[in-house]
Amino acid sequence: MGPGQTAKAGELMAGLMSRGFTREESAAIVGNLWAESGFDTGAVNPKSGAFGLMQWLGGRKNKLIAFAREKGKDVKDIGLQLDYIAWELKGGNQYETSQFQKAMAYGPDVASKTRGFAHEVERAGAHELADSMSKRVGAGQSAFNASASAAAPPAAPVAQQPAPPQPLLPPTQPSVLTLPLLSQAPPASQPSSIFSYSQPQTSALPFTSYDELRRLSLGVR
Repeated sequence: MGPGQTAKAGELMAGLMSRGFTREESAAIVGNLWAESGFDTGAVNPKSGAFGLMQWLGGRKNKLIAFAREKGKDVKDIGLQLDYIAWELKGGNQYETSQFQKAMAYGPDVASKTRGFAHEVERAGAHELADSMSKRVGAGQSAFNASASAAAPPAAPVAQQPAPPQPLLPPTQPSVLTLPLLSQAPPASQPSSIFSYSQPQTSALPFTSYDELRRLSLGVR
């Protein structure tokens, strides 16, 4: 099957499983549908007039047409034909329901159930079954594998290991801005005022009495 047919097989698998068939039963049916009609809901056998996904013929084909009319749907509608398959094989048609149960009893695996469906439900001729059985079984197994992969739960995310704790650093002391000590400058001299007066320095006069001072002023020694 190509990508388009694989996608169609997945659609049919999901449709059958939603209608109560197990995954193995659905795969067995899908494998036979692939060999019978290539998943074409409007396929018509030019020789026998068999129609649809399962190539219904005779009374089964007539019941499909009546079923579509009752449901008010196009007989080629894929959902309608899946509904008809479920109706026919799950109690709606007692004979076909019995044949389906017999087919599923061929074995527990998909290949056995696919062969059982071909023999008991499709009931094709021996020569046709011999020529197409490998195609039926291969398609059924592929549909089963694809469906199982699609239904697998996603892998759980890998838990990340927590980062090792960082060692505690000692508390840092707040930095203190240290300013250089300025040497004490000598006191600035007071600016001289233009009105200031400096008293002249006088040396002490060597006298001790008034008489001596008088003599000095007169030049008398």
